[in-house]
Amino acid sequence: MFDRAHSNPETLAGKLWTIATVRHERSEAKSKDAPLAFVRSVLAGPLLLGCVLLLGVQAGCEAAPSVVIEGPQGTRARFTVEVAHTVRKRQRGLKHRRDLREDQGMLFVFPDEQEQWFWMKDTPLSLDIIFMNRGREVVGILHNTVPFSTRPLTVGVPSRYVLEVRGGVARRKGIAVGDSARFSGIP
Repeated sequence: MFDRAHSNPETLAGKLWTIATVRHERSEAKSKDAPLAFVRSVLAGPLLLGCVLLLGVQAGCEAAPSVVIEGPQGTRARFTVEVAHTVRKRQRGLKHRRDLREDQGMLFVFPDEQEQWFWMKDTPLSLDIIFMNRGREVVGILHNTVPFSTRPLTVGVPSRYVLEVRGGVARRKGIAVGDSARFSGIP
């Protein structure tokens, strides 16, 4: 069935069949499955490579997690974020970081909405800390926190999400209490 259906030399399958047949005739293989095995081996490599490349391109096209802060007049700021949704990641936070672009941040996702406390120990950057409730509304902002400070920081209002961004960005972008946030790519 295979040799009749694919023996047309004008098709790719026909060309591969011809190559397989010639190779078979030159070899001393006695098995009648040798041409089919050769065709499979010829097709397997490019097919596998194509799949790997396609998956790589698809993975590369997936957007990084982001947070968009919107005010009454529209978008104020967009941040590409790292997501701290486990206890370990929340404890680590942005400690020891020496650089953070204006469009980057870290989003802390807590299991429950409650008053959240932070400190700046081992954090060499000044940060703006933006607190949001479960409805993703900004309920408080700490501006330009002091690097390495061990003073407990809170806004005194329950929140479920906290966004840390580079110090001064919230004021420059006009981010204010009452603004809302949209998340993308965040579990």
